[in-house]
Formats: sequence, C-alpha cells, structure tokens
Amino acid sequence: VGSIIGIILPLLELRFPRQKKYIPAATGLGIAFTINGYNSIMMFIGALMVLWLSKKKPAVHEEYTVPVASGIIAGESLMGVLIALMIAASTLFVVDQRQVAVVFALGEIKEVITEPGLKFKLPPPFQNVVFLDKRIQTLDSPETRPIFTAERKTLVVDWLVKWRINEPRQFIRNNGVDIRNLESRLSPVVQAAFNEEITRRDVRGVLATERDKIMTDVKARLDYAVRKLFEDFPG
Repeated sequence: VGSIIGIILPLLELRFPRQKKYIPAATGLGIAFTINGYNSIMMFIGALMVLWLSKKKPAVHEEYTVPVASGIIAGESLMGVLIALMIAASTLFVVDQRQVAVVFALGEIKEVITEPGLKFKLPPPFQNVVFLDKRIQTLDSPETRPIFTAERKTLVVDWLVKWRINEPRQFIRNNGVDIRNLESRLSPVVQAAFNEEITRRDVRGVLATERDKIMTDVKARLDYAVRKLFEDFPG
C-alpha cells in the first residue's frame, strides 16, 4: 500500500501542477509513517504554523523559520541523547567492598550481590537496588538506667553489642532496609537481659565473682531472643 501511494502522489503532482501545493508530499508521508505518532503530529502542527506565518508575516517567516526549526530539532535530539544517557546510567551501579547490594524487582527481592564491582540491573521501576552495610555494627545503650541488685542496691550499667548482617534477605524481610529498625527492637532486649541477670545477684557478684557468668548468660539470652525475632517474622 505504501509503495502504491508513493507512486501515485508524484504522478498527481505531474498531472495537476497547479494543485501541487495541495497534494501531500510522498517524502513527508513516508517519514510520517516511519516515525512515532508524536513526532508526526508535531511536524504537522509546525507546518501549519509555518504556513500561517508565511501568509501573515512573510518577512519574519524568511528570517526566523529555518533557524528556529533547526534549533528545535537540535534541542529535541540533544534531549533524546540526554534521556538515553540517564536511562543507561540508571542500569549501572557499583557495589562497594563494605556493602551488600540487594536488587528488587517490582517490590520482591530478586538477587543479593556480595561481590564488589560494577553491576547491571534493569532501569526503575522494573528494578531497584538497596545497599546494606556488611561491616560489624555497634549498638550502644541508648540511655543510662539504674538496675537493682538482689540486696536492692542500684548499679548503672553501660553496655554495647557488636553485630553484623549475615543473611541480607532475612534481615530485609524482618526489619526492612534500615538497620535502625533492628537496633530499636534489639536495644530493649539487651536491657531486659541485663536486668534479669543483675537483679538475681548482689553487688560483689556483679562486679567481681560472677562477672564472666553474667556476660555469658546475657549473650545466651540475646542469641535466643534474636532467633525468636526472626522466627516470629518468617521470610
């Protein structure tokens, strides 16, 4: 069909030379059928504007039509290149040796990348990447609270916990991507473990004779509590 139209239009121009300006150009129609609809419509609107300008203000038409049209075409081309570069940049990301990259596909975890280097993914919204710090983290006691010993004396205990992410998938499913979520849940567990161990002992036992035993028991309680946290929110 396109070939037939392309032959008929030039023949019509030869047969009716006086009406040539009203006959669609075969080249223009060919271009219109090969590019997307948006560009075809914009070219048609631009042609109507040029036609109006040539009738109403021929001097302005002769001086500005070609430069303005060339600038618009060049600007649109540059914008297309810029958009292409932005899309290409959104598909590449770098994994630092101190991080773990988690790739999400439409909200679901698709891949966990532990090896550092330049990696590839689909552009948003098809895929997004989140980075987790795989270094050892330090959780400090958020506030100082007195703890009563067995003989009703008060002690102030400052504690800290060292931890890190071993299972990124499980961590995200249970706590999200923010490590502060886990720390906010873990902090009261640590405080409660110290409370339970210290209230069962006197000051001498806490500070000297049973110090190591307290730390061992607190660690055991924390291990159990962390396992329960992940059991309560299965992945």
